[in-house]
Amino acid sequence: MREVSERKPQFGNRAITLDLFQGCRYKGNILDMSPDRQWLEASLEGVPAAQAQCVRAFRLLMVQGALLRGLLDRELAPSGVTAQQGAMLSWIDAQPEPPTISAVAAGMAMTHQNVKQIASALARKGFLEIVVDAADRRARRLVPAARHRRFWKRRNADDFAAVQTWLSVWTDEEVSAVVELLRRLHRHLQVQARTADGPAAGRGRGRRTSNPREPFK
Repeated sequence: MREVSERKPQFGNRAITLDLFQGCRYKGNILDMSPDRQWLEASLEGVPAAQAQCVRAFRLLMVQGALLRGLLDRELAPSGVTAQQGAMLSWIDAQPEPPTISAVAAGMAMTHQNVKQIASALARKGFLEIVVDAADRRARRLVPAARHRRFWKRRNADDFAAVQTWLSVWTDEEVSAVVELLRRLHRHLQVQARTADGPAAGRGRGRRTSNPREPFK
């Protein structure tokens, strides 16, 4: 999903996210959400019950993730910052040292090019500094700027209240249960990703070292 236009954020990521599941058909019928079908049950006739329930859960997770991202994009739109940009800033800020572009790409399951584009946009907005790594001049490290912390300190109370409103359909106990379930899923998927990639692929994920025009990592 592409990054939001800086000049017209209202026409970028948010609009795409909110419209993503209107009349959308994904190949393989994993995410067949066309309006003329009950997308949650689509293509599940005859599928074993446990497997069908997993597909339903997957579809719902995908949809709710996109809808929540769309809501957050709408909340952030007046500031010119997108949900994806905010997520990347938070991830970078949580690291013990400023990460390289490659580390961000691997950690957030993004492409090297996408991280570069978002980092450049954030640098132009004054939220991030892109600095040369002292140990490897080919590498670029992403350093949160002071404006980043000031910005979120001002916003956090209202943004957290908005998130609580979006999830108000759940009780406190249900929220706690969902958090634990999602943590378990996150840990499991991290293992799945490492197993699928293998050690060599994991080291290179998110990097494009074969392109001589992109020497920075």
